[in-house]
Amino acid sequence: MMVKTALVLLPVIASALHLPSTIISSNEISRRSVVSTLIASSTATVAYSSTSSLIPAAAANASDESIGKVTLNSKNKKAFPLASFGLQVYDDDTAYRLTLTALEVGYRNFFASVLAGNQRGFAKAVKASGIPRDELYICGTVLSNRVSGEVAAFEKTKQGCLENMAAMAAGNIDKLDMIMLDYPGPNDESIRGQWRAFEEMTSKDKTVDDLAVSNFSPSQLDAILANQDATKPTVNQLPYSVANHPKGMLEYNAKRGILVQSWSPLSRVLPRYGDVLDVIGKNYGKSSAQVGLRWIVQNGAAFSTQSKKRSHFEEDLNVFDFTLSNDEMDKITQLAAQLLSAFIVGSASGFSMTMKAQTGSNSRREILQKGAAIATAIAAPAAANAYAVPDLNYPFEALEPYIDAPTMKIHHDKHHATYVANINKATEGKDEVDIVALQLNALEAGPAVRNNGGGHYNHAFFWDEMAPPDEAKKTKPSAALEAAINKSFGSLDEMKAAFEARAAPGALFGSGWVWICVSGDELKLVGTPNQDNPLMKGVADSVMFPILGLDVWEHAYYLKYQNRRPEYVSNWWNVVNWDKVSENFAYVTEKKAGVPVRGGMNMMVKTALVLLPVIASALHLPSTIISSNEISRRSVVSTLIASSTATVAYSSTSSLIPAAAANASDESIGKVTLNSKNKKAFPLASFGLQVYDDDTAYRLTLTALEVGYRNFFASVLAGNQRGFAKAVKASGIPRDELYICGTVLSNRVSGEVAAFEKTKQGCLENMAAMAAGNIDKLDMIMLDYPGPNDESIRGQWRAFEEMTSKDKTVDDLAVSNFSPSQLDAILANQDATKPTVNQLPYSVANHPKGMLEYNAKRGILVQSWSPLSRVLPRYGDVLDVIGKNYGKSSAQVGLRWIVQNGAAFSTQSKKRSHFEEDLNVFDFTLSNDEMDKITQLAAQRESFDRIVNY
Repeated sequence: MMVKTALVLLPVIASALHLPSTIISSNEISRRSVVSTLIASSTATVAYSSTSSLIPAAAANASDESIGKVTLNSKNKKAFPLASFGLQVYDDDTAYRLTLTALEVGYRNFFASVLAGNQRGFAKAVKASGIPRDELYICGTVLSNRVSGEVAAFEKTKQGCLENMAAMAAGNIDKLDMIMLDYPGPNDESIRGQWRAFEEMTSKDKTVDDLAVSNFSPSQLDAILANQDATKPTVNQLPYSVANHPKGMLEYNAKRGILVQSWSPLSRVLPRYGDVLDVIGKNYGKSSAQVGLRWIVQNGAAFSTQSKKRSHFEEDLNVFDFTLSNDEMDKITQLAAQLLSAFIVGSASGFSMTMKAQTGSNSRREILQKGAAIATAIAAPAAANAYAVPDLNYPFEALEPYIDAPTMKIHHDKHHATYVANINKATEGKDEVDIVALQLNALEAGPAVRNNGGGHYNHAFFWDEMAPPDEAKKTKPSAALEAAINKSFGSLDEMKAAFEARAAPGALFGSGWVWICVSGDELKLVGTPNQDNPLMKGVADSVMFPILGLDVWEHAYYLKYQNRRPEYVSNWWNVVNWDKVSENFAYVTEKKAGVPVRGGMNMMVKTALVLLPVIASALHLPSTIISSNEISRRSVVSTLIASSTATVAYSSTSSLIPAAAANASDESIGKVTLNSKNKKAFPLASFGLQVYDDDTAYRLTLTALEVGYRNFFASVLAGNQRGFAKAVKASGIPRDELYICGTVLSNRVSGEVAAFEKTKQGCLENMAAMAAGNIDKLDMIMLDYPGPNDESIRGQWRAFEEMTSKDKTVDDLAVSNFSPSQLDAILANQDATKPTVNQLPYSVANHPKGMLEYNAKRGILVQSWSPLSRVLPRYGDVLDVIGKNYGKSSAQVGLRWIVQNGAAFSTQSKKRSHFEEDLNVFDFTLSNDEMDKITQLAAQRESFDRIVNY
């Protein structure tokens, strides 16, 4: 997940290196000084224009950046336009139309990927345009990363080269300006085979001038450059942007004479930083997108964008007539300034730098030790999984009123994430297989792969076929798809009617999916149970290729529609993106394969240690070669804790219970007393009810009570508070032995009055639901999410305070997913009732610096939601080894780590054994070394993505 970096390390570095004690503010030192040091210490030669443009001289022999062109470091002296149009997965007709639009607007650089499957449409448009071939820069691509061995890689790449030329021949294009490897092969031997085939295109076939790569790490580049006679790549296409600019990415490539071209240059940028970029853009009459692209160009990179709108084509190309100031460049860089290298790095030494040793008061050994401690802490390796949950292309609320935001959030962040975690666990230690390929033999692979691999593919497919209603209504089936629909169903309306009938509860009993698939030369309507899909051999009469699919599991609609599934299905057509469905149809009819989905397979990444020499130089410390292996992270972690202003109390067993958050604790039996007037014990382990029906909630609550749970988080999002309340009543357990928390969701209304009224309504609904179990008072009520602004938050909180002061129906007030600034919107009023708990996604896999300390300082206990999500698939083996010392499971070790760090947790399950396991974490204590080891598994120097800068 993309995150903002918290500026916290300079004080730590100063302390760890025993610098003169002074308060170091990150605002006093411009990042440009550090960046300049990095560039200056590199052996790469860089040329600065008077307009602050950084064009690596080693990568570009000459540049005319003012008109958006450079000359690459190759024998071909043809100008390379910095702005490129990259064709995506359209059918040939769409590619033809969009290419003509791009040419009319002024694009002259085109990236026609083999992955898009529409090079013929592109080539025909080039021919039809009448623009002279020598005015265009055309790049083709080859995908040959799945074969291993030099000979096999050579043959696969050679085949791809020939396919490129055959496709381009549709536009009488007999020579390419560039050809690019979409991905590197699995090892050095394979990469050499890929590159040998490319070199034959330039030396033997004479069908290409420049060679390029995409998604290549330093070690993978060096697999090519180790041969001094090899043709050097001229371009490396990488995901470089305002939101993702790892240190060393540009410099490493420039040193080797390679220009970085950004793919997806605006992805995740505008939703996160659009407001800031927009303010800067107003100084020049430019949009936020144009500022984001200009930042890329001034940092010395090119970019490739894609769009379907002429206005966006024009906007993206019009970034060469203004120059951002140094201060503006700094400000933009700092929006997501990344201390860690997220670049796909094969070797940490690939980014290491050697500086001349200088004499100083510190010995070389001391500098080595202190420097290594910092470098190690900064550069903790990031774990990677085979599969990932893709971000949505739209906000959670974008599909309303047809699909509501709470459903989308739970569906995406909880249900889909669970499938991904489980499929990663099921395939751990095995060869990575793309999620599409995994479907074919899923039934033979067993339930874990079938259910979770299918669940991941189905949901990734589902998200991308939808669009906000205003956008969806502008789309329609392509001519080819419409003809196929008419042939198979009679008309689009008849297809919809048949689809709705197949999705009805009587036709598809229980949970599952409904699909429109390509089968041979016709379309077929298929229903599949659970997470099965027609790509799986054995599910249908034959393997079929879905182009449209609908999730009819209850979790996809129940919060809004309850048992009215037909209404959900009928309304769903309002958010179907027929452009995407048409693209799916074009893809599967040509490829005879399943549609690729995002999150299908991640590349393994390693982080590089690059900052320590830079920091040493920027702070004028003695410079030396730094080894990251000479000291543990512990000294820096200790320094960070020591420098924190939060008050913490350590027990002899290393348990860290924030003193400000808990007045008294009996952690050995899993209870604390919160910082409130209510002195009732708060159990650290809570059972959080998820989206079950009332009957399931009733049954699981009774199980949890039998096992020993006494703390319950009954969320309004779950929609089953009545079932929970009835179980409490039926159990016969005295009410005063239970700690019950209800929740209110009122984050979608703006303004103090509106937020107050919405929250008050939610409070009353909680009490009405709890009355089903004769529960007339709650121990706690929690805001599920903060309102959109401070005024709204104050309105929410005023309604909560009335529950304690006026209605007397609640003792403690709490929040969930609140950032520091959102907490301060409450605490700015000194007379306000303080929140006692902030429920956050704190875990072994996600523990941003400052999260616990910031809350503890304000007397707030952090309660972890989703405490094991992404933990067991990534770190289960390590936790399991530690657990064997105590006869505990990996899950128990993960929960114990949370408790010893001073937080509570809320878990959920449907299995009694899991209830018992999760509750049984208070009879052992992890050692300091074990706590450190676990912390270092995913040591985070960045803030939580959805929470503002802890």
